[in-house]
Amino acid sequence: MPSELQQIYDQLKDRYPLTFTNTFALDDGFTEDLPVIVGRNAAAAFWLYDDGILVFSVEVPGKKHHDHWHPRSVEEAVQDVIDFMEGR
Repeated sequence: MPSELQQIYDQLKDRYPLTFTNTFALDDGFTEDLPVIVGRNAAAAFWLYDDGILVFSVEVPGKKHHDHWHPRSVEEAVQDVIDFMEGR
């Protein structure tokens, strides 16, 4: 069975310009081998990864730190991506 991230990506890849990669760039200039889905709307970027639980992080323009939360399911994460990409 595909991972949760793969399931999320597969549901949305034809609808939005998303990237699914295995390298996660960290703020301190280092990288981590961690599967991640990345997307950008007109105002900001998001990254969705799994470090034991799903984590949805959003770049917030004008703020030094990003906001993040934990979708409780694949379906909730899919809806979070849709909401973000649609600017909601």
